[in-house]
Amino acid sequence: MSGYGGLIRSVPSRVMPMMRSFTVEPSGRPKSFSPGSLCDSKHVVSKCTLTSGQPERRSFYELPAGASPEACKRMRGVIKSWNMQRQTPADIEELSRLYNPVLAGWWNYYGSFYPTEMRKVYQLVDQKLARWARRKYKALARHKRRSVCWLGRLANRKPELFTHWTKLGKPATG
Repeated sequence: MSGYGGLIRSVPSRVMPMMRSFTVEPSGRPKSFSPGSLCDSKHVVSKCTLTSGQPERRSFYELPAGASPEACKRMRGVIKSWNMQRQTPADIEELSRLYNPVLAGWWNYYGSFYPTEMRKVYQLVDQKLARWARRKYKALARHKRRSVCWLGRLANRKPELFTHWTKLGKPATG
């Protein structure tokens, strides 16, 4: 089978594990996929878009994978369960040591395919860090914008504290 079916069989499962579960019609197109539809796997979702290939000028389906809505919801639930704003005795380096391995793991698993979906998850982390700063430092209490600016200045000074600051840039809170 040529076309899309050959592409699916040629991609190793370690590169794109969710592509193995697709079924292909004899025409070479995936079953029940139309351009713009969402193709959901267990933790990874793909948006099917029709593009034209350069060498043969044929149309084929491109599958940029990213975190599924269920996986994003689960990650946001984990972040909320950390109760970061209640950990005022800890300093920012200690919070980084606690949560950076988890954030880095999420980036390695989901962010390598479609990083824009992960931006929403990391935005929640930045919001929780700004809330932590408002509770930790008296000068930032009741000043949401000031705490966000403080976090942005911290990210500019020490971008290596949190993984998502080096990958996505300064905090997108606000």
